[in-house]
Amino acid sequence: LGQEGLEGFEAMCCFLVTSFAMSLAQFPLATLLTAESTACVSPALKGTLVGMEHAIFSAAGMLAPPLGMLLFQETGLAGLAIVSAAVYYMLYAVWSRGVYIRHAD
Repeated sequence: LGQEGLEGFEAMCCFLVTSFAMSLAQFPLATLLTAESTACVSPALKGTLVGMEHAIFSAAGMLAPPLGMLLFQETGLAGLAIVSAAVYYMLYAVWSRGVYIRHAD
């Protein structure tokens, strides 16, 4: 694939469909991460943790679109898909190994 495979309107449609599908997965993923991470801290620190998570999600919301567009322009749809898949795989690998410690209330 890459930039040679799709041009103009077709490339834009593929990018929009991919972005829409990823956004459908991001909300439940963010909810799951928040639920899992809040189980790891004492009740007194849950508000601080949720505030920090919101700040991180906000920063990601500001930085990801321009970086994604730059990556799409430089590597095409295939490069964008590979990087996106790698990010989700790394997240899966970290959370499936159980590297976090649950807080005992």
